[in-house]
Amino acid sequence: MEISSAPLAPTLRWTAGMRGLALPPLGVVLLAIIVGCAGNEGAGAGKRDGCLSSEAPDDPGGCGVGDRAADDGVCPPGEVCSDDTPRGLFFAGLPFTDGSSTIPAATAVGGTQPITLSEQLPDGTSAPFELPFGVDVGLGDVLAYVSQGWAEVTVAGVAPGQAWLRITQPGGSLLYDRYQLAVGELASIAATPTQPERPRPGPRAFLVDAGPIGLALSATDGERLVDAGLTAQLDGAPLSKPAWDEVDLDGLSVGTYDLDVVAGGVSYPVAVRLVDAVDALAVDPPRNCYEPEAPLDTASLVEVCFHALTDDAEVAGLSWAFTASNATLSVPVSLTPGEPGAGVNCAYLVPVAAGPVAVTASAAGLTLETSFEAAAASARVRPPLPPPTRPGAGARAASVRVGVAVDVDVDLD
Repeated sequence: MEISSAPLAPTLRWTAGMRGLALPPLGVVLLAIIVGCAGNEGAGAGKRDGCLSSEAPDDPGGCGVGDRAADDGVCPPGEVCSDDTPRGLFFAGLPFTDGSSTIPAATAVGGTQPITLSEQLPDGTSAPFELPFGVDVGLGDVLAYVSQGWAEVTVAGVAPGQAWLRITQPGGSLLYDRYQLAVGELASIAATPTQPERPRPGPRAFLVDAGPIGLALSATDGERLVDAGLTAQLDGAPLSKPAWDEVDLDGLSVGTYDLDVVAGGVSYPVAVRLVDAVDALAVDPPRNCYEPEAPLDTASLVEVCFHALTDDAEVAGLSWAFTASNATLSVPVSLTPGEPGAGVNCAYLVPVAAGPVAVTASAAGLTLETSFEAAAASARVRPPLPPPTRPGAGARAASVRVGVAVDVDVDLD
């Protein structure tokens, strides 16, 4: 991702596959870092070793908070706890290819998922859990134990529902911490981009030789599921997997391909359409992220989403660049690694003054401009964004901040 700025026309560029932030030598740049419209969790600060960082000791980032960790180390009712984990444990599952968090999502029935364990240290950081441990998954009617290794345990989904994953001292006598994991029935698998996007309803397509595509496993209600053992074939030949839910289709020409994807022990046909061009760009009406029914004014975070189209399909996985006049382009924290939500095909901006605001998007060699009128900010009080919902959260899971607005002065030589 690259950001540049010029008077009245700042530019923000999302580059597919890039995770870093590059700032050009243009003096002092003011970045407004604001949560995206989806109301997702705030971004993690600093480099993480485990689930916590010294810059954000109270934010577990993309990790599930154990029952003890969520309650300041208090032993849960009915348990006898070990003194070796006075602050409890954190539990991390597999991330989704589109950037969703590593909080343990539900495991698919018939599928597996490794769960990584870490503990909070006295200095507020965290580190992989190093003590020997036992594993208890209850009766095994919902969740089954598969294997364990250093700071990791692999579980399998048996039937839809929830079950405690208990991490104990060897022999199962004393509890280190526990976390309630979910299991879901797999209903469908669909091709998805490897970056967060906000598409329109309808068919999707992908550019040829544009890198891997993702495979989204979903339950009937749309909940995303995990199966680390997912495999995919094309015409009987295995496809390489850069990540557990990605497949590499480089080298294929324009056309529609029927993949044979096996997850949860069941085979699913997944159609993937590859194209070599984008016909046109389209744009959705701008919306106020904080109050969808409120006017767009100088106190609003405005989301403007663009779409790349070819025939009847929306082309996914593109790099997008945006410019704006009379507005400050913003980076939603939910677009940082490990945070789901806002789309790379959307511009997020705050009007500078009352009057016309113009936004221009560029992708695949095409450009589209749209505009809207911004009103002066009224005296209304902006309501807080709704708290995020963490999939598979353990009982008494700790609350996390929804988002922050930070002004960062960067001195660029």
